[in-house]
Amino acid sequence: MKLFWVTLLIIVAVGTAYGANVAQGANARQSSTWKKMYTADQAVDGNTGKVFFQDTCTHTNCKDKNPHWTVCLGEKHTINSVTIHNPDKAHGRLKNIKIEVFETDPSKPGAVAQPCATIGSTPVAAGIAVTVTCPINTRGQYIRISKTVTSWHNYKCDALLLCEVDVDGTPYADCPKGFQRNQDSCYLFADDSVESWFEARIACQTMGADLVVIDSQSENDFIRSVLDAGDQNCKYIP
Repeated sequence: MKLFWVTLLIIVAVGTAYGANVAQGANARQSSTWKKMYTADQAVDGNTGKVFFQDTCTHTNCKDKNPHWTVCLGEKHTINSVTIHNPDKAHGRLKNIKIEVFETDPSKPGAVAQPCATIGSTPVAAGIAVTVTCPINTRGQYIRISKTVTSWHNYKCDALLLCEVDVDGTPYADCPKGFQRNQDSCYLFADDSVESWFEARIACQTMGADLVVIDSQSENDFIRSVLDAGDQNCKYIP
């Protein structure tokens, strides 16, 4: 009998766990800085405290008509969610926000924005953290937070203030030749002749991978779609 086996290669960087905050310590910049004190790097220094005059927070200039803040992760990631820690002195400023992901530097021509999420015209309460989820397969290395509307009607300074920005992401890498990607994993559908489950697993492990263990409906649907498209006589999936 010819056994059909599926090997799984999970692409993760050594030391980076799934769901980790990949923005901490990364390079950040913003469109302007109020009083030259509240710099962009203070939103990725690991301090999630929200007391503006005690903790470390960012603040753009009051007259900045297009306030935005950008972090560069250094390499391409799948972005799952973004958490903004809103300072206690926000005074209703965290509203009319868009969060975008870019593969290339958004300050340079040709950069294409991938929408992650928005915060509407209702302000986020001061002194809390708000988490927004990006669409599946949102990938890039730059995350930009910007205000889409600024107003001086209700308060004197409609700046962008951030006490900390957490980015939940996983490193993204190209799959080896012959593998197929599904989300952040790579799959090889092999039809080599093997005698047992143990032989199949050894073959996988020699490639730095392992036999697939299906642990979600989306993964099951992906594997089923590939198998249904083939004409294998026997499918061996543990």
